[in-house]
Amino acid sequence: VIKRCKIARKTNSREVLIMAGERPDRSNTLRAKLDVWGYESYIEYIYSVCELIFLEGLLPNLNVGYLTEQEIQVVRRITPVFTIMLESGSQDFLSKGPHANSPYKTLESRLEMIRNAGVGKVPVTTGVIVGIGETKKDLRAAYEEIKALHKEYGNIQNVVIQNFVPQANTSMADHLAPSKKDMLEAVALARKVLPDDVVITVPLNLNPDIMPFIQAGVRDLGMIDLEYDVLAPDHDWPETSKIEKLLKAKGWGLQRRLQ
Repeated sequence: VIKRCKIARKTNSREVLIMAGERPDRSNTLRAKLDVWGYESYIEYIYSVCELIFLEGLLPNLNVGYLTEQEIQVVRRITPVFTIMLESGSQDFLSKGPHANSPYKTLESRLEMIRNAGVGKVPVTTGVIVGIGETKKDLRAAYEEIKALHKEYGNIQNVVIQNFVPQANTSMADHLAPSKKDMLEAVALARKVLPDDVVITVPLNLNPDIMPFIQAGVRDLGMIDLEYDVLAPDHDWPETSKIEKLLKAKGWGLQRRLQ
């Protein structure tokens, strides 16, 4: 962790995204490894990772799936933001298809975590995935849930509208990625439903023709990674200088999310 943070600092990075699957501590192998390392729990291990990142002058962003209210209370002392994707606003949709064997990918567990983060006054990045079989009704339902949470707790930092990217050797390898039209419609619907102070994000490397998205209401272009996008390793980020040139022509500019 320290080694990678030092590399990140040399590139003037500010944020470290920590990603894990849903409750990897269900694995006996991982539990045994944590025991050997001297950790009493998975969340204690996560806290240590965040602490090392923080001590290196960077900000940890936790995207590790469902955490309990008690676990959130532990890590909120060291992490400034959680990422917890709704993915869809339909429990029926989340119960089948790509999420059928993901017990923690339920609508209620996701909403519960965002609520618990709101009670702890922790900012949350959430969002949806477009192109995995959802309907416009599902998308609207997700946006309405996010709107209601933000109205109650005011902790929704931004909403990511994520393109589905087919990956080889997976059950959805032959599934088509969403079209540019699909993505623009999802953005337009989000801007129509969500409060004005909720920022909409699309991944820049998956939507390189960014101007139509900005015109549709996008105000955040996501992260630019040091190496590659773990969700879409074959999609490189465009050079920021080219993006800045396009924006400047329209009277806009880029600003880092975390100054």
